[in-house]
Amino acid sequence: MTQKTERRSTVMIVEDDLELSRMARDMVEECGLNAFECATGQAAHDHLDANADDVLALFADITLRDSIDGIALALTTAERYPWISICVTSGQSTLRPEVLPQKVRFISKPWRAAEVLAFVEGS
Repeated sequence: MTQKTERRSTVMIVEDDLELSRMARDMVEECGLNAFECATGQAAHDHLDANADDVLALFADITLRDSIDGIALALTTAERYPWISICVTSGQSTLRPEVLPQKVRFISKPWRAAEVLAFVEGS
């Protein structure tokens, strides 16, 4: 196992619906990874500034209740931290936003456990 794999074992979950955040956290932990939950884009951004080297993947809702939404967070993360796998999710649309880079995965809500697990395991 490489040092890179050992260091990066955290999946950041950015979801303002507490129930959905906890469901995603449980799925991530079932895969043997650490989960870090944030309810806002700003909290996620701050956590990445301090801990990006530990982050393997970002799983974020597009619609968040602050000035940094999931799309802005995905764009910033993709640019600053290219090693982080990114998935955004939305209950407002079933279409992948065109502004997202190709590497960003999109899952519409309600997401199925198999979709989340496939993203996490592929990270």
